[in-house]
Amino acid sequence: MRYVDIHCHVLPGMDDGSRDMEMTLGMLKMYEAENVEHIIATPHHRMGYSSYDKDIFRERLIEVRNLIADEGIDIQLHRGQELYFDYSNLKDVIEGNAYTMADGRYVLFELPNYVNMDTLYEYLYEFELKDYRMILAHVERYEIFREKPNLLLELHHKGVLFQVNSRSVNIGRDKKTSKWVDQLLQKGYVHFISTDAHSTGRRKPTMEESYRYIHKLIGDKADDIYRNNGLKIIRNEEIFTDEPTEFKKVFGNWR
Repeated sequence: MRYVDIHCHVLPGMDDGSRDMEMTLGMLKMYEAENVEHIIATPHHRMGYSSYDKDIFRERLIEVRNLIADEGIDIQLHRGQELYFDYSNLKDVIEGNAYTMADGRYVLFELPNYVNMDTLYEYLYEFELKDYRMILAHVERYEIFREKPNLLLELHHKGVLFQVNSRSVNIGRDKKTSKWVDQLLQKGYVHFISTDAHSTGRRKPTMEESYRYIHKLIGDKADDIYRNNGLKIIRNEEIFTDEPTEFKKVFGNWR
């Protein structure tokens, strides 16, 4: 099976991801070795990293697509952005000054360390009115959801989809995060696994190893998480999800 990566920082010189075209080429070759077919490039939008405008974004996208063709790399590159979740970015999406995922109705966003849930719900309602579908990036990172995991069920009921980074899957150096990701997978709170790749080094693109682990854990549902749901984003098709399982507190621990 070939994978779809909906979250990465492969475009050179756009944010804290790839620093130049040489690194981008190295990342693309890694993607090819990892059996990835589609990539949605998602540079940060207004989070202290992005100083680019839409013309620069368009130029970089064309340059990397030309690089892919010149090098004979069998990967398709699509446009997206990772939005820091605040009101100015909400306006940018609605006014067409920020990019959605593959130019469809899906929007990838990340949260601040401190999350005001009432404000989050208010913004989500505004997006819903405009027919956008939100995807929460690297959901495993946010401490608030580890402390109050049933907030994820509330977000699910508001139409939010959840993405987990492949580097967070089955990592021996951080058993707490690995266990948390396993719980999210088994309870149905993961709709995408993505690389969130930034370089050819520590944050390089990886998919194969985590897919094998997750397929053993949840079976063929892994195919939706690694490919089918991503293709629906690219095709701007509706993503239907099962109802996740509620967390229960047992002897002081969420299970």
